[in-house]
Amino acid sequence: MTDDRPLDADPSSDDAALAEVLRRSIAFLRRWYLSILGWTLIGAIVSAYLVLQVEDRFRSDLLLLVEEPLNRPLEKEGPPAGIDEGYVESQIYVIESRRLLREVVLAENLIEEPFFRREPKTMLQSRIDAFRALVLGEAATPDRPAADEDPELAYAVRTLARNLTVGRQGDTNVIELSFSANSPRLAARVANAVGDAFVRSREGAQQARAGRVSGWLDQRALQLQQQVAEAEDAVTAFMIDNDLISGTPGQTLSEQQLTEFNAQLIVTQNELSERRAAFTRAQEILAQGGDIQLLAEVQASPLIGTLRESLLGLKRREAEFADRGADYPRLNALREEIATTEAQLDAEVRRIVDSIGNEVQTLEARQSLQLERLAQVGGNTEIDSRLNVELRELERRAAAYRILYERYLSETAIAEESVGFLASGVEIIDAASIPRDAYYPPSKFLVLMGLIFGAAIGTFIGLFREAMETGFRKVAQVQRVLGLPVLACVPKLQRRTSALDLPAIQPLSPFAESVTTLRHRLVGMSRSGIGKVVLLTSAGPGEGKTSLAAALATSARLAGQSTLLIDGDLRQRGLTRLLRLEGEEGLTEVARAGKWDLDQALQVEENLFALPAGEAVGNPSDMLAAESLAWYIEDARQTFDLVIIDGPPVATMVDAQILADLSDSVAFVLRWASTSRESARAALGILRGKRVVGIALTAVDLRVLSYYGETYEAPAPSNSPHRPARSDVPV
Repeated sequence: MTDDRPLDADPSSDDAALAEVLRRSIAFLRRWYLSILGWTLIGAIVSAYLVLQVEDRFRSDLLLLVEEPLNRPLEKEGPPAGIDEGYVESQIYVIESRRLLREVVLAENLIEEPFFRREPKTMLQSRIDAFRALVLGEAATPDRPAADEDPELAYAVRTLARNLTVGRQGDTNVIELSFSANSPRLAARVANAVGDAFVRSREGAQQARAGRVSGWLDQRALQLQQQVAEAEDAVTAFMIDNDLISGTPGQTLSEQQLTEFNAQLIVTQNELSERRAAFTRAQEILAQGGDIQLLAEVQASPLIGTLRESLLGLKRREAEFADRGADYPRLNALREEIATTEAQLDAEVRRIVDSIGNEVQTLEARQSLQLERLAQVGGNTEIDSRLNVELRELERRAAAYRILYERYLSETAIAEESVGFLASGVEIIDAASIPRDAYYPPSKFLVLMGLIFGAAIGTFIGLFREAMETGFRKVAQVQRVLGLPVLACVPKLQRRTSALDLPAIQPLSPFAESVTTLRHRLVGMSRSGIGKVVLLTSAGPGEGKTSLAAALATSARLAGQSTLLIDGDLRQRGLTRLLRLEGEEGLTEVARAGKWDLDQALQVEENLFALPAGEAVGNPSDMLAAESLAWYIEDARQTFDLVIIDGPPVATMVDAQILADLSDSVAFVLRWASTSRESARAALGILRGKRVVGIALTAVDLRVLSYYGETYEAPAPSNSPHRPARSDVPV
């Protein structure tokens, strides 16, 4: 037995502790590597089988670019306002909504696909589902379709929702849509169908919104038109009722009215001249094919300015996108926006020209009316100030209604044009493709986990078995628990090998060397230097003490020592059977006769004599306590070089204690990894005060012992002649 730790190592240091842990770990692996490898292989096989049983799953991905759309084409182009995270997240909820998924199932007729059809459950599956629902608290609120909904359709929608994954790509406004199925084509088909359905849904929502806005503006414009008409009718009726339009015979207008009408006439004539000149200029430009946008009235229009600014911004963006390539995803949409804006610009210019013409006609009509009024009221000199105040109030109200009405008319026209411009704000930038490889099950990962799990089970079993083991596996453990030195580690013999003959057949074998070591240590620890009486006992039967006693006797004989081998186990008589001395007189006859003769010992080999147990008569304890046996052993001590007694087990009998009192030294035999620690402690407690000099470990597996960091080395056996082993000798 050797200790691998260096002499200068400090057990309290971290390095020494780590080295000790590493040494013990390696020793543990050497002891249990077969078990660990076996369980590792089992884990790999089981995981591989499970992988083969699991259905392959394929996943197809689709990328959506989501932007909050412009509500109208006249919105000012400028630097990006940033990504609205709330808007992007809301679109994810729209994609996952039951309404959208139901539309996909119906549009693609997914109910007919086996993947989306419910398979009938077995009774075991139904019981498992019921138990799971009970444990999870789902029994009160089961997932059932509505009363008016097809169960197959509801199941297909749930299947689609279960296998659909929608998420945002980082902090961008790109949404990744993934669908997994047992078929690669089905996975790509469903992913594209969901993406197309979402785009259509957003386009429909935008169109519906624009239609609602346009309808509301139309309705409001009609209301304002009616209010304008009522206000103007009220002005006219007031003027008629108070004779402010044409006076009665003999009535003239006041001087103030003449001044006002003259001033209005001058203003009207000036405006008419300006409008007429502008209209004439516009007609000349149109006739000559010039740039009508150079007209002052066109340039002064805020709507024209807004459109031109929007057009310039769109063209700048077009130039930027064109630099990125002709196939840039948003280039075509941007060009469509430019064409729409240019059309609106031309329409607005023509509307302004037409408006100038209408203003000329209106001013001409107003001039005629004012001249007519001046002719009618030229002679009036008295004015009713109260009527004029009321008239001005009615006229201001009518003008206010007209301004509001004209603004709503403009907004209505823009809303109607926006219906054809508005887009969904959603673009598929990467359509789903048919995947080539399955993403599930992760075969390599599962097999690796099976290997790890199997190795863990093997390691746990090894740790558990060592923790639950009651026997002794290490020399240091024996010495620590029992407080006695280990005299020798006797190796385990192979079957059909005689312990009596092996020391002679293979004198340099580990077994023979260990027996020789045990003999020298027992003799060296005896109380007498002349005759030596050695007792071999154990905690219980089957510990190997009989074979060890025979091997000790053979070892002493080969060393030239005259040896007496006594079978002191009158209950088992194992040594007598080993030596085939049944029926011969022996120890019981010496005890009963009260007299003895050393010639009663039978010679087995040269220098080797044996005293068998004799006839089984009387109580064994009384036989061993006979005074004649004590004198016989004392006489043998004086005659033989070595007396070996194969004693009975300690157990609860007094036999071993009686023989221990007659011996010079007692060797306590333990069977390696078999004798329990409690029984060994109890037996040694019974022998306390006796001459127990040490422990002899039998049936030791030297290879396994080395796995505990303890070794036994002996020179290789020589090629000495040997005789066959006896077939009836126990190991």
